[in-house]
Amino acid sequence: MANAGESPDRHTPIVPPVQDDEFLYRKVAVSRNLVNAENGEVDSNAFKPDRERDTDGTSMDRAHSTAHPEFRTPQQAGTGPSRSGYYVVSHRVRDLRARGIDVIARPTPENPGHVVLPGLRADNRKTNDAVEIMDFLARNVVQIFGPFNYEVQSPLG
Repeated sequence: MANAGESPDRHTPIVPPVQDDEFLYRKVAVSRNLVNAENGEVDSNAFKPDRERDTDGTSMDRAHSTAHPEFRTPQQAGTGPSRSGYYVVSHRVRDLRARGIDVIARPTPENPGHVVLPGLRADNRKTNDAVEIMDFLARNVVQIFGPFNYEVQSPLG
């Protein structure tokens, strides 16, 4: 049995449930041409679940805040292997829940702020419900951050 503040597997952090007043981040590769930061438009395909990775729901990050300094900043959420860099788009949890979209904390050892949207998964990504959720997410972006450029990490530190 785990001690207080410790997860059962001792590697995954325990974090509080996702609150309505929190913000979520989703990174979108610049190379996909799904974000137009100049006019604030985001294509609904930016939220399409990945066939292999999003089997339990589309991934997002809880936003860094005073209450949660352990969660990622937009710059941290916008890191990854894309040489063209990433935009990071944000949403209010309250807005998603008002639309009936569940937001479930799924922390990982690398990302204590990882969440999933279980109603938007790889196995239902082409259904009318999934398309409606993706359209809602595209229309309800609060802010667009970036793009954040790809940085080559030196093996020498």
